[in-house]
Amino acid sequence: MKIAFIATITFLIFNRTLIPQVDINNKIMLAQSFEQAGNYDRAVKLFEEIYSIQPQNYLVFESLNRVYIQSKKYESSIKLIEAKMKLNPQDVNLFGMLGTTFYMMGEEQKAYETWEQGIEISPENHMQYRIIANYAIQRRAFDKAIEYFRRGKAVSKNPEMFSYDLANIYSLTMQFKEAAEEYCFILDLQPTQLSTVENRILSYSNKPGALTQTIEVFENWKKGDKISYDYLLSRLYVEAKSFDQAYTVYIKIDERQQNKGLELYNFAQLVFNEGEYQLAVKVYEDITKKYPDSPYSSGSKLGYAKCLEAILEKETSIANPNWKPLSQSYLTDATQTNSVINSYIELSNAYPYSDIAFESYFRIGKIYFTKIGNLSEAKKYFERITKDASLSRFAVESLEQLGKIFIIEGDLKKAKDNFEKIISNARALDENRNYANYQIARINLFEGNFTEAKARLSKIITNLKDNTTNDAIELSLHLNTASSDSSNLLKFGNAEFLTEQKKYSEASEGYKKIASDPNAFILHHISKLREAEVELAMDNLDKSIGLLEKITEEAEKNIYADKALYLLSRIYQYGKKNYPKAIESYELLLAKFPNSLYQDDSRNAIIELRNKLS
Repeated sequence: MKIAFIATITFLIFNRTLIPQVDINNKIMLAQSFEQAGNYDRAVKLFEEIYSIQPQNYLVFESLNRVYIQSKKYESSIKLIEAKMKLNPQDVNLFGMLGTTFYMMGEEQKAYETWEQGIEISPENHMQYRIIANYAIQRRAFDKAIEYFRRGKAVSKNPEMFSYDLANIYSLTMQFKEAAEEYCFILDLQPTQLSTVENRILSYSNKPGALTQTIEVFENWKKGDKISYDYLLSRLYVEAKSFDQAYTVYIKIDERQQNKGLELYNFAQLVFNEGEYQLAVKVYEDITKKYPDSPYSSGSKLGYAKCLEAILEKETSIANPNWKPLSQSYLTDATQTNSVINSYIELSNAYPYSDIAFESYFRIGKIYFTKIGNLSEAKKYFERITKDASLSRFAVESLEQLGKIFIIEGDLKKAKDNFEKIISNARALDENRNYANYQIARINLFEGNFTEAKARLSKIITNLKDNTTNDAIELSLHLNTASSDSSNLLKFGNAEFLTEQKKYSEASEGYKKIASDPNAFILHHISKLREAEVELAMDNLDKSIGLLEKITEEAEKNIYADKALYLLSRIYQYGKKNYPKAIESYELLLAKFPNSLYQDDSRNAIIELRNKLS
């Protein structure tokens, strides 16, 4: 009984202290909501009430001062802070806050004097300078903040900490030369900070004048000749697209590091990714000549061959523009491809049954397929991979290429077999399997097996993140909406098959027949667009323009009207090079189809074209 009585008394005492605290917390939240809503007078009253109850609560003190300043009650802010200073005369933050109030009042000199008093509490303590500098930054008094950081750096045992602060302010205020000098100072003391310094510089290197000024500082800053400067300078040269200068620095780095060409190899990959293929060729050649026994020699030989292939691709893309939805096969002169093929053959002979060999086979196959048009030679290399390296990363891609070749040759059974092998391949990713299922569904369409095609597509359209999903949804729409019109669906499937085989003239006739049948419903609409696309592939620009204009005029009556108008705009831009007409078409798309998927691309195209015309 006695124990129960004591417990009851304890509970009552605890509740008496708990309830007021809960009430205060509720008032704090209410005051904060008033502040957020801009109702500062009510926020002030509540915070004053709470502060009178809990003057030791620093959060409430800061909140009250903040709403005083927001409501421009500067005198109240001064009285509040000065009262707090009497209790805590050594608190530098109070001097920072008081100086801020004076600054907000327009009394800048008094603010500086107050901040200086805060520093004088302990002038040998570097943190005093940093705290006050941050208050100056809040008020965008950058020159004063720089002064405080410099003084803090002078007394600190870790001056690089202040160099980071200074560099940050310098870059914000477009003083890029001074920022670079601070970063050089950091690397002098801490070469291991290279990655951090590089990231900081690259974050603002695209601003006008930043890169030029930074490079100039690093070129002249050679204290101790630390290699970290060379690494960063070479990176800056790359950013400035001064690749030859970057290479000169990398040669120096390579000689000092003695890593058997590792530095040069990394640089070669970097310039390759930048599209500087001629320089990459030179670097890869230098590695293989200078370090024939290096572990990077094989990778350099492969990189060399890839560069030759990339140069070939760049040249052929001029004649075979990729802005068209479909294009004719562009057959490259064999003499242009021989050097690339021979480079890959040498690699496959030097490193038989290796990843390098199988990648070489794959790339040779792609060249024969897409550049020379020799399907039998292409098949030979792809089939070698699927036979000798069925679990290599190139086997799945080879099966895809074989499937495409067999479709072109008209052997749909073999095409389907290769796509089925992708689905059962242990190395295949979900996106590979989805692509294979989509291609099999298309083959089913070609063959008139519409039920099987729908079943295949159902395996794909549940995964909305896959790249194949949109194509699968569109094909599924065609199959479902035209399921009662098997005659036109068969014609459409045949026209699609002819298109896949690049028999564009025959395909155009097939699409034209469906487009002329108004009862074909959705196939009527898609066939009009397809006819325009295959005519464009045959470079019949004017005919394609006429077809696309008719689709565009149908507007909401044709679900492909926005796509047609977008393609029409691109013909004017790239095919006709009639930039004013292209701009006019893009603007029409923006106005007529505000919800189109092509809105962003159209806006970007308009900006690009206007820049060309200006």
